[in-house]
Amino acid sequence: GYKFYKDVVFIPEKVSYGGKEYTVTAIGERAFEYNYELLSVVMPNTIRSIKEFAFNGCINLKSLTISSEVSEIGDYAFMGLSSLEHLAVDCHNKTFDSRGDCNAIIRTMTNTLLVGCKATVIPDGVEVIAGNAFISCQDSSIEPFELNFPPSVEIIEPFAFNCCYPLSAVTFSEGLRRIGRWAFIGTSIECLEIPASVTEIDEQAFISCDSLKVIKVKKGNKVYDSRKGCNAIIESATGTLLQGCENTTVPDGVKVISSSAFYRSKIKKIKLPSSLEIIERGAFAECKELKKLVIPGSVKIIELEILCGSGIEELIVENGVEEISDYAFFECRKLRYV
Repeated sequence: GYKFYKDVVFIPEKVSYGGKEYTVTAIGERAFEYNYELLSVVMPNTIRSIKEFAFNGCINLKSLTISSEVSEIGDYAFMGLSSLEHLAVDCHNKTFDSRGDCNAIIRTMTNTLLVGCKATVIPDGVEVIAGNAFISCQDSSIEPFELNFPPSVEIIEPFAFNCCYPLSAVTFSEGLRRIGRWAFIGTSIECLEIPASVTEIDEQAFISCDSLKVIKVKKGNKVYDSRKGCNAIIESATGTLLQGCENTTVPDGVKVISSSAFYRSKIKKIKLPSSLEIIERGAFAECKELKKLVIPGSVKIIELEILCGSGIEELIVENGVEEISDYAFFECRKLRYV
């Protein structure tokens, strides 16, 4: 690695070794990893590839420009760049671009935003937000920031905003179709409004978003709803509650509470309706402020670890429940009354 380099680094076009001259064509795997003194990098046009984890953990790197011949960027190459505020691609690059000074790296042919940072503005024309696109923004020391998604964005891939804790607000546009699994895991979003155009939300897309207070699905959505102002995402056809928050009320008609639907939420109390049939694994796991729960007799199956690590103190299971899985109440250390 190049841990001894600091401040502004100019990567040379050629190097000499053993009496021979070589052209520098790649930045190697983990080349600058955890270099805390690196502030900026200038690449020559001979660079064609940036390998996996190349700049991982360079927490003081503020500026980075991708040179004109780069056509390959490895996984996690820009993870943990909490200071990055200027991200650009040379205007002559035929594979990637940073259109409109958006402070992001976009794969031109597919209009896929591959790499973002805390200063990114998603430009119109981007169609896909790639998995792990914002892993440069996982440090909680970053000032909270918001993102607006233009109408061109159709897909947010799994893990796109993986543990991007400083992300505090998002605005989706009509045109968005799919939100992938764990897409917003661990973010600080407080208010969530799902457009009518969304037809696919993968399970646990918003898991561990413990700041969520308001959830709304826009009228006209044919797949999901938030009936009666319930502050939840419900799959209309199956009556499955996919995502809840601290202010959720579970409306009558809900049949299933999905796996990890309330994981780490700050919900304090909740009434489960008589329509409920299944509570899936980890539905209320890590809900530290939930003290009491009544499980109605309409529930046939209570799955694994539904209250794992929660603050539950009193639990009432009504007559009619047919199956309680092993470890259903695992790690309920405050449970006193059943």
